[in-house]
Amino acid sequence: IESYAATCNMLPFVIQNPTLNALAHKYTKTIPQIICRWNFQLGMIPIIHSFNPVHIKDNINYFDFSLEEDEMKAITGLNMNYKCYPESLFCPGY
Repeated sequence: IESYAATCNMLPFVIQNPTLNALAHKYTKTIPQIICRWNFQLGMIPIIHSFNPVHIKDNINYFDFSLEEDEMKAITGLNMNYKCYPESLFCPGY
């Protein structure tokens, strides 16, 4: 299973989320790394993109830690049924 646009283009509601920020601080990781790890532990392959070489390197560095069960549930509980289609950011009306 693939998780397309897993980081939801780091929209404000993702960047400002207190749960994700607390976990990023706890593990000394970025929010995208926390999200990728959560996807990976659920058995999904996160598809993320960046044009920034530093972000590309950071985004794949999520194999050196594991989220605890209660943390996995906390992230799952953040579900807003929000759909992010990166194509529509560049093609209005898509």
